[in-house]
Amino acid sequence: MSYTKIKNISIKKDKVTFTAAESNIYPITYRTNESKWGTELVKAGNLEELIGEIIYDFSCGNFHSTNDHANRKFLYALTLNKDKTQPLFDIIWNGFDYETMTERYTKEQREEARIKLIKQYYQNYLIAEQVEKEHAGKEFQIEIDGGYFVKKTKNGFRYSYFKQYGAKFDYLSASILTESYLRGEYNPQVKEVA
Repeated sequence: MSYTKIKNISIKKDKVTFTAAESNIYPITYRTNESKWGTELVKAGNLEELIGEIIYDFSCGNFHSTNDHANRKFLYALTLNKDKTQPLFDIIWNGFDYETMTERYTKEQREEARIKLIKQYYQNYLIAEQVEKEHAGKEFQIEIDGGYFVKKTKNGFRYSYFKQYGAKFDYLSASILTESYLRGEYNPQVKEVA
């Protein structure tokens, strides 16, 4: 299945650009293009819909991040308030009952859930911006059970018993790794480097 590899998203007052490549075209070449749809939304002052739709595309799998640091606010917003976003996402994507071969929700119900989901994603993005400001300039490490520290490598993770070898992250990146990749494994905890 094809998806868009997102390297960077730039939202300015008068212009929205994506640095991206398609996953099924080789060689993979990243290009920076202006998003006409995004630029129209920004000029109209509809930042809520723009950011909500971008996060929605990440959640659906249409966008995949190749630069977690550049896209960290969008990815962090995905990890927040799962108790609110997951039921709405289920209405949109799990609306067909295969046992009875009928639709569980009407088109109007799915569209209403989608609008609520986009608004919730925007609220999550605002929280991500606030959290980033609160933790600006601080470094964090991920500690797992047994006193091991996580280091991200090109192909995955390594673990070190020595704190000095554990990778240092900003708060959003550490939280994304903990929620997205290490969830349920070894009780990961984000701790500030002293």
